[in-house]
Amino acid sequence: MLILKGDWRLPNNMKNKEYKSLNNNRNKNAQRLPTGPYHIHNGFVQTQCMGIRAVIISGGEITDYNYIKTLINEDDFIICADSGYDHAVKMDITPAALVGDFDSIEHTNFQSAKNKNIDIVPYPAEKDYTDTEIALEYAREKGFTNFLFLAAYGTRIDHTMGNIMLLKNCLYNNEKAQLANEYNTVFFINSKTVLHGKKGDTVSLIPITDCYKISTHNLKYPLFQEDLLLSSTHGISNIMTENTAEISIEKGIMMINIVK
Repeated sequence: MLILKGDWRLPNNMKNKEYKSLNNNRNKNAQRLPTGPYHIHNGFVQTQCMGIRAVIISGGEITDYNYIKTLINEDDFIICADSGYDHAVKMDITPAALVGDFDSIEHTNFQSAKNKNIDIVPYPAEKDYTDTEIALEYAREKGFTNFLFLAAYGTRIDHTMGNIMLLKNCLYNNEKAQLANEYNTVFFINSKTVLHGKKGDTVSLIPITDCYKISTHNLKYPLFQEDLLLSSTHGISNIMTENTAEISIEKGIMMINIVK
């Protein structure tokens, strides 16, 4: 479906000011999720409850298109946020949808997209949300609860941090979400999690809120009922001593970074 000629639309749940309080409501109603088990394959985290997934390709950096393409499954529903479509073209991928204000997409690629079976959804340049967040809400409207964000890192640290914090948004909404590039895979947890990888994998535990009574198993630098407060670097660069590792947290939200 092509929607152009000056028309634009927001996903239904972003059409009014109430959306700004949506995350606050999610915060109040957040449940402790049975996160994991997570499986680390070639540096990328997979879960046993993946199911059909929405992959959001943003306009950040990609240095190895061949590797990034291996992270995308044949049955994934692919949404490009603005110049994320330029990345899709380089990977010979046709997305299901293209959203954004189209201020950064290459002109020739945008013109060619109009001739393909892609839902093109334009937005005004002056908007309250990033193209990546709008792509997330578009996916939610389609019923997806499992997301992978690609090309979400870049030279703009504000966009990078904003994209990472979308993972917290997803956690509060009881959704699975990961953000990956050629070197890292990031996800958030707020309860017991099992990692299935290989001995020697580097795992960082970074508190997003004050985190209490954290215990680990099969990590080189163990924690037992310890607290990691916001801004602490104590959990960075731990190492799996076996092919599985366990992280438990009684209270708080933690970012897990798997280093390829």
